[in-house]
Amino acid sequence: MSTNADNIFDSLESHPLQNLTIVQLKKELRFRNLSLTGNKNDLMLRIVEDSNKRKNEGTLDELNTLRMQYFNDEETPSDRNLLMEIESLRKQIELLSNSATQSPLPMPPPSQIDPNFAAILSTLMETQKQFLERQANSNVIQITSTNDTANSIQIFKGEIIENALEWLKEIEKISTLANWSDELKLTNAISRLLGSVKNWQLTTGKNFNDWITWKTALASRFKWHALLEKAPFTIPQPDRISMIIGDITEEKWQIAFAAQNSKTVEELIDRTTALDTIRSAKQEHKKHSTKSQIRSSYTYDEQRRKYNPITDDVRDITCWRYEIKGHASFMCSLPPPRGSTIAQPRNTSRQNQYYNSQTSAQFPSSSSSTSSNNHALVETTSLNSSNSRRNNNNRNSTSGRSTTANNPSINCIRTQTNRRALIPVIINNDTEIQALCDPCADITVIQESCVPSDIVIHPWNDGQFQVVDHEIKSIGWISLNIIVGNVEHMMPKIGICTQLPFKLILGFDWQQQVQARCTYDPNGSLCISTPTSFHLYECIHASKPSINCVALNQPLLDDVTLPEAIFNIVSSETNLIPKPTELSTTQQAQLDAKWLKQGICRHSNSPYAAPTFIVDQPFHESTPRRVVVDFSRTINPITKIDPHPID
Repeated sequence: MSTNADNIFDSLESHPLQNLTIVQLKKELRFRNLSLTGNKNDLMLRIVEDSNKRKNEGTLDELNTLRMQYFNDEETPSDRNLLMEIESLRKQIELLSNSATQSPLPMPPPSQIDPNFAAILSTLMETQKQFLERQANSNVIQITSTNDTANSIQIFKGEIIENALEWLKEIEKISTLANWSDELKLTNAISRLLGSVKNWQLTTGKNFNDWITWKTALASRFKWHALLEKAPFTIPQPDRISMIIGDITEEKWQIAFAAQNSKTVEELIDRTTALDTIRSAKQEHKKHSTKSQIRSSYTYDEQRRKYNPITDDVRDITCWRYEIKGHASFMCSLPPPRGSTIAQPRNTSRQNQYYNSQTSAQFPSSSSSTSSNNHALVETTSLNSSNSRRNNNNRNSTSGRSTTANNPSINCIRTQTNRRALIPVIINNDTEIQALCDPCADITVIQESCVPSDIVIHPWNDGQFQVVDHEIKSIGWISLNIIVGNVEHMMPKIGICTQLPFKLILGFDWQQQVQARCTYDPNGSLCISTPTSFHLYECIHASKPSINCVALNQPLLDDVTLPEAIFNIVSSETNLIPKPTELSTTQQAQLDAKWLKQGICRHSNSPYAAPTFIVDQPFHESTPRRVVVDFSRTINPITKIDPHPID
């Protein structure tokens, strides 16, 4: 490099460096062991700052000498190349000497190869090799830092949760692995600063050019609790303890910590940890005790399970009173044992009657169940109530028959009264029949005479139906499309019976498949609600005359001509202004509360308690009312006089 270029690099200003390329600037920075990152302006500023620093230290002249030696060494062959060349020559000499002793070919004349000369040359090359290796090892090899190595350092912002000492230890570890110098270490550390730490570097840290000094200053400024320790008035330990105890919400723990009379925060933390350990142990003990109680209660429930009339047989139930198997405790007519907390059973005669009816396995007389209907028992119809279903299940579970409560049943008792009305149903898309919707029936059945002729009848293999006092068996089953109002559904299996009180009985299986809810109105109409129908609630009226609904066939009323609405009664040409309506006390209070909530007005914060009131502004459309503050206490005569007037 020329002398003019050396003089340019030693310049204390940046404008002489404008004519140099980025490659030349980076070459100079590499010679000075400085960072190579940044744009051209950053590179020039880095060189100028280093030149000013060396001038202040008096080492700027030495830099020129080192630069000349550095670039002259680049032009000479490297030591590695010399070592390789010497090694190749040594191998050639060894090859020649070996071939001279072992080759069967005729030996060359002594004038061509002198053994003494070969030995001297080999010794000279070995000595030169050792000298070059010793000279190469004496120099410190500088590993150039890459961007990936520098980027491995975490960004340090100086926040409360960050620890400056840990961050500096990380830099020391990375620099040791990468063999960084102190200057390169400082440059890479400064490049990873952000936030308040970067501001500190621009104002204070730039004055520290040594790594040790810069590291000490950074740790002193941004270590944990540095600002608290540098505060002019530190918080005493008793005040710190009071602040900590004051933030505890639970009063019992607040009193417990205050009673410890701790002298330092560390002592308070130690005692708090001990109390928290005791609290955790108590909570764990409560959890185990709760689990044991739950386990014991579960065992008790397993031993004494309640009677379920739908699934249980009363003959398998054990009485809780006397541990007698064969009846439930509510059926027991015996008095409770002495000392028992169970009260005397009520309605003993009724329970005895019920128990006798259960044990005799006889169904009560139909006339007694329909005595309110003049004892006119004719055929079978549906009671359609939860009580009838529950009572029937009790009968099925306690009767002496071989059938159980899980068998399909059609539980219906028909009387002369129309308690449940029939509904029109379309089957097979073309035939309308009257059907009974019986949610208490387990399955859907149809009269044999109503089965369409073109439908295939399959054999029935599911056993018999349980009715009130006997059993019937289906002669087969079919798949039928049923339309009830707007609800259309293909029933996959409908039983066929020869004798039914109705043409079609829609059981619970149809209701479950269409997801319908059936509700009977007091007038006998059936309301079916389905989530799939267009109308959520569709009412299917019965075709019986007992429904109190009369539709009169009368002509429609004539069309009525409505008068036109007049929006402005008073002409706009007149100057009449209507008097505004005065609000009542209640309306005024509601309006004030509304405006206070919306932020239109607020209560006065004046030390003289100046009141506010509302003034009507009829000529302002946007603001018909305005809030006025009575500071002088002369505008509003109703204003309460302050005990300490302004005047």
